[in-house]
Amino acid sequence: MCILQSIIIAGKLDFPSFSTKDVEAIFKQNEIEDETLQLLDSAYNNIEKTFQDKSKFVTKVNIPSMVALFLNNSDQEKVSAFLQWYSQNNKKGDSYRRYCVGGTTKKDQVWGRVNGLQALYNHFVSESSE
Repeated sequence: MCILQSIIIAGKLDFPSFSTKDVEAIFKQNEIEDETLQLLDSAYNNIEKTFQDKSKFVTKVNIPSMVALFLNNSDQEKVSAFLQWYSQNNKKGDSYRRYCVGGTTKKDQVWGRVNGLQALYNHFVSESSE
């Protein structure tokens, strides 16, 4: 399911939720373009390079947000450095983790994770450039 959710994000498809029923409906109604699959392949390769060793952060809940982060930012090395740092330094209730509990398939929870991780990345980049 995580891969299908990642395709939805990479393809910028509209979705009511990440529930199994809604994801199945999205794939029945939409054709996935080769470009979307290439983008997803690139993002997954970057995630694999970032976390070469086993990491508890690489989960079915976190992967779609990491895909979005890699696709929405041009400096892949900074994204990788941030994800390595964040996987070791995240705090309960931060702008990402607050959306990782209860009802994680709801649309607002999914976008909360995507936007929360992006906000933390933006802060990380601004702090590291000072």
